[in-house]
Amino acid sequence: MERIYIGDLREHIGESVLIKGWISVRRDQGKLVFFDVRDRSGSVQAVVLSKSNALAAAKEIRPEWVVSIKGIVNKRPEKNINPNMQNGDIELEIGEIETLSKARELPFELGVETNLDTYFDYMPYTLRSEKAKRIFKVQETIIRSFREALKKEAFTEF
Repeated sequence: MERIYIGDLREHIGESVLIKGWISVRRDQGKLVFFDVRDRSGSVQAVVLSKSNALAAAKEIRPEWVVSIKGIVNKRPEKNINPNMQNGDIELEIGEIETLSKARELPFELGVETNLDTYFDYMPYTLRSEKAKRIFKVQETIIRSFREALKKEAFTEF
C-alpha cells in the first residue's frame, strides 16, 4: 500500500490508506484511543475503536513518537465536525498501528509558551511548533523572491 499524505486524505474518504507521521496528542478514553497525527502536509484525528486489534499497541504510544497507520478515512458525524481543525470533517479509523521511532518524554508541552532557555536547550523540538513552521515559511518566501529577482537581473549564484 502506498503512503498518503495527511493533506490529501479528503480525496480518499471511504478508502483504506497508509499514513506516517508524528503523534501530536494522545487521548485515552478507556475503550477508545484518539490521536492527533501530523506530517509535513497537515494533521488529522485518528481513532482506535474498542474492537480493534490495534488497541493494545495504541495504549502504549506517546506524543512525538513516529508511527505508521493503516486505516479507513471516514466522514465525521455532523455533531463531531471541528471547523477549527484542518481535517475537522474527517477522521481516520485505525486498523493497524506500528511504532517507527520512540521519542523521549518532553520536558515541556509543545505549543505552549515556555522560557527562552528551555527553547534553546531543546531546539529540535522547538522547531516542530506551528509558530516556528510559519516563520520558516515566511523566510522561505522572502529568500525565493530575492533569488528570482536577482536571477532576472542576470546575477550569478555561487
